[in-house]
Amino acid sequence: MSKNVKDQLEERKMRRNTRNDVEADDDSDEQTHYDDEAVPIRLRRKSFYTKSYNPEEDLDETEIKLFPKTDEVKTKLESSIKDNLLFRSLEPEQLSTLIDAMEELNVTAGNELIREGDDNYGFYVIGKGEYEIRTVSCGVESIKRVNSGTFGELTLLHNQNSRSTVTAKTNGKLYSLNRNDFRKIVTKTTHELRKNLEELINKVPQLKDLTEFDKLKVADVLELINFSDGDVIVKEGESSEGVYLVVRGSVKIVEKTDSGNKELTVGSGEHFGELPASKPANLCASAVAVGQTKVAFLKAEAYERLMGPCLKVLKKNPSHSRKPAPNL
Repeated sequence: MSKNVKDQLEERKMRRNTRNDVEADDDSDEQTHYDDEAVPIRLRRKSFYTKSYNPEEDLDETEIKLFPKTDEVKTKLESSIKDNLLFRSLEPEQLSTLIDAMEELNVTAGNELIREGDDNYGFYVIGKGEYEIRTVSCGVESIKRVNSGTFGELTLLHNQNSRSTVTAKTNGKLYSLNRNDFRKIVTKTTHELRKNLEELINKVPQLKDLTEFDKLKVADVLELINFSDGDVIVKEGESSEGVYLVVRGSVKIVEKTDSGNKELTVGSGEHFGELPASKPANLCASAVAVGQTKVAFLKAEAYERLMGPCLKVLKKNPSHSRKPAPNL
């Protein structure tokens, strides 16, 4: 059942009163009044800082509350967030949990959903209605109106105060995910994936000698791709375009020889392909997914464009460019 703004307001007020987070001293004389026509979703004082968040120190194992939804609503929510870069790292089951954990909220024209400078306690997907996003940057105010998409996720991910004020211009409907559940589902998953990718990068001869900062830049341009059992990842005879890091599952490398096919399996934590230092060479083998497989693909062109002068690492270590694992 959908929840109206007032119900959510009262619940968040109760939760806030039980939090042990460090906050500014309470003003005992301060009273807040909202009329019946336009009740803001948030009921909180302005915060001038945010408490740092370390996913590795988050031991909260409170069960995530799920809200039943029709298949039609689930499909609409998935369509709204699937192309958002922040959610591409989620596994299908995690994306499903995120959607199930979103709470339906009815909003009224005039509701202030997020205020610039305040702590942000939610991530929102627009279900219905029109919303105004007002942002001030370098003294210049920009205003835009939207009737689809999402808002609130970046401040939650980076643990920052809100940079915009979002107001409902019409009656509408939102789907909200609170900050704690967002962190459990998205932030911790993203953090764990980033650590995994950094470990994989350190195993690639052409990348392991880069600085930590440059490795982070490489991780940011990796393209995550999911394959099903039997899917062909690369075909024999095609030109080499980059390196594939196996995040989950395994890949069968098949090389045709005069005496028959020669096979090699590349598992999770390993890689195949290469980043050519000069012009790409044709592949001498094909790569096929074994079971459900996720790879992180680093395109040679993107790598060269990103790194620029840092490619001198390859020149200092020419043997690295001759050691793909395995050689396709």
